[in-house]
Amino acid sequence: MADEHANYLSRIQFDPQLKDSWYAKYLLNFRLVLLLIIAIILIGYINFLDIPRRLNPQVDIPIVTISTVLPGATPEDIEALVTIPIEDKLTSIEDVDAITSTSRDNISVIVLQFLSTVNTDANASRKYRRL
Repeated sequence: MADEHANYLSRIQFDPQLKDSWYAKYLLNFRLVLLLIIAIILIGYINFLDIPRRLNPQVDIPIVTISTVLPGATPEDIEALVTIPIEDKLTSIEDVDAITSTSRDNISVIVLQFLSTVNTDANASRKYRRL
């Protein structure tokens, strides 16, 4: 296997016309290549310093949690009587990304995750208050 690689490498020939091309003259100039590398690194470093950073950035995640309690009910009763009817009503809301629900003894928890384009202001949430 090593003989094949050595044989292949010995057969490789450099085309002398490549050295005479217009771009080869610039690439063979060591100072120009070094100047371009330094300029790219310097521009990248300056732009990195200009990126705004915060220790605790404010991220608005539009998530709504609905918790309902039905004392003395089993998880099957909670699912049939509470969770499924509420989920059916919530599917009509627009811009909902995901709906997840959990039914346990006495409690149902439904989590709605909206698309990131949804406005989270209090005035914008008025249209979701009535179901």
